[in-house]
Amino acid sequence: MVKTPKKKKLDRREFIKTSAKIAGASLIGGKVIYDTAYDLYMNHIENKILGSYQYTHILKTKGILDVGGKESKEELLIGGYVKNTEYGQMFFTVAHGLNIETITTPVRTPFGMMYVSTDYPVKEKTSKIGKIELEEIVCDQENDVAILKLPEYANIPAFPFEPEYKTNIGDVIYLIGNPNLQGPVIRKGRIIDLDAMGDKSKPYYNEARTKLTENCFGTGGFDVFTGDSGYPIISEKGKLLGNEVTVFAERAGQIGYVKKIEEFYKHLKGHYLQLEEKIRHSPK
Repeated sequence: MVKTPKKKKLDRREFIKTSAKIAGASLIGGKVIYDTAYDLYMNHIENKILGSYQYTHILKTKGILDVGGKESKEELLIGGYVKNTEYGQMFFTVAHGLNIETITTPVRTPFGMMYVSTDYPVKEKTSKIGKIELEEIVCDQENDVAILKLPEYANIPAFPFEPEYKTNIGDVIYLIGNPNLQGPVIRKGRIIDLDAMGDKSKPYYNEARTKLTENCFGTGGFDVFTGDSGYPIISEKGKLLGNEVTVFAERAGQIGYVKKIEEFYKHLKGHYLQLEEKIRHSPK
């Protein structure tokens, strides 16, 4: 007669210890895999954003002003980026960065220091990236949009021509800027407002401010400084979203405003449509 071997009694303490070891090993292994994947992903994002920096450039604008019968040389530096379009290579930036015609002087008054801005006639105005001279085709001071065209022989790194990229509140964005003209600094933030105070039903609506931020979206999570104007805002996927335009200090901190890339397209297409109309109606 064959004896059936007795089943060993389950040692609950050993079972719990063994289960805990397996679970712990799984958690540690899972965390290692997660951390490795996250690091690889962040390196990929950082490399993509850093790669976009090659498309940004500094434009040097020079001119001679007639100031009360005397000549005054003026020079401004402004950031921006080059983009391939159906019309050729274009440099997109903010119009206030090209305004060498206006000189602001401090004036002491009984109410404290005030600043007076005066426009003067300008001649011999040129704008260059390095040694390449650009043609100014759009300079809309009211909307703060400026577009300059590069000559056909110029072949410098440029953002690819792509359709508009849809944005949402909470999207991660990167500013490639030059704060206080101290050199390139990349900052990470988020989109916090899509209409930039353009909705009259909102409690924070401000008509004067909205005029400055028309066709913009609001950003938070990083500070904006002098020197950042005109530089690009990039999505986490490396897509071009627009130009840094201005900033307002709020109680909770700074809110930056970015002119949407669609606004530049609208001005660019409008310029060439006007040219076509002139050619169409010119005497043959």
